[in-house]
Amino acid sequence: MFEPQEYIYQFPTSKISLEPARFWRRFAVFLIDFLFFMFAIYNPFMSIYLSRLGIDAEALTVETISTSEEINSYLMLGSTVSELIFLMYFVILEQMFGFTIGGYFLKVKVLTNEGKKPSIFQSILRNITKSLFLPFIFVDSLGFIFFRKRFTELLTGTEVFYVPMLHLDME
Repeated sequence: MFEPQEYIYQFPTSKISLEPARFWRRFAVFLIDFLFFMFAIYNPFMSIYLSRLGIDAEALTVETISTSEEINSYLMLGSTVSELIFLMYFVILEQMFGFTIGGYFLKVKVLTNEGKKPSIFQSILRNITKSLFLPFIFVDSLGFIFFRKRFTELLTGTEVFYVPMLHLDME
């Protein structure tokens, strides 16, 4: 009775002009990512890590940490591993989507100067100050005063944009 018909839909295409994300939005993105990492990844990781070592995390005090070289070295190792995981959080999500969880909620995306997702090398370089060298993020952020982007973004040829119609794509 009815034969299947093929319909071709053409949606209007329009170019969306992107604007660089403002400092407050980028700071809020980092804060969301940091809080997500602390509660969803770091705390469970350190809790499991310390319990596997037989260390009661609830009983740790400044005095026990400073007097026990063994506990101190375990904590340093756990912190170093968690900082590497924090770096990988940024790198993996930027590689897959071009943004992190905080970026998704605040509609912020990282793109290269050519308008593409950053390479793995670019992602590692632009995010290393956020994780392994956390105090250096403040120095890196001084680039905002002169260039409206971080120094590591100048170095890697990347920029963070506000994208009002941000969606997940796996391209």
